Amino acid sequence: MTFSVEWVDTAEGLQDSQIINLPFADMKIDRRGDVIVSADWVLSADPVTKQQTDATMTSDWLACWQQADKTTSLKLLKQGTSYQFKVWQELLKIPFGYTMTYKALALQIGSGARAIGNACKKNPYPLIIPCHRIVAAHGLGGYSGETQGDLVAIKRKLLAAEAMFKYVS
Repeated sequence: MTFSVEWVDTAEGLQDSQIINLPFADMKIDRRGDVIVSADWVLSADPVTKQQTDATMTSDWLACWQQADKTTSLKLLKQGTSYQFKVWQELLKIPFGYTMTYKALALQIGSGARAIGNACKKNPYPLIIPCHRIVAAHGLGGYSGETQGDLVAIKRKLLAAEAMFKYVS
C-alpha cells in the first residue's frame, strides 16, 4: 500500500476520531473534515475507542494493504519542523515492502542517523508516513521512540506483512 499525500496547512471543522482495525494493531485516526490531523496506534483495550470503529475506513485500508501496487490519496495536516518534514517526505518515497537503514537515509539527505531516528519518533502519522521501513544497520531498530515493547512488535508485524504482500502482488 502506498499513500499519495497532499499536505495542507490548515484543517477546518470539528475533529472526529475513528478506529481502524488492522491485522497488526488498531489505529486511531483523527480528522477535521477530510484532513487527517493525527494518527496513532491503539495499544490498550479501551472500550470507549472500540466503539468508534469505522468499518468503511477499515475495509478500505485493508483492501489497500493487500494490494501493494494500490495508491490511496490522503490529505494530511502539515506539522513538525522543516527538518522533520524533509525526513517524512523521504520516508514516503520508500516503496511498499522495502526497507532502508537510518544511516542510508541520513547519507541521502546529508544528515545523521540519530537525527533520522528522532524525526521518525516525532512522526504524527505512523503507517501513513512509513517510518517502520527505516531499520538499524544490524537489526530492526526502534519504532515510534521505543526500542522494545508493543510498538516494536507492531513494526515487526508491519514489515513481515509488507514483505509477504510484496511477493504475492
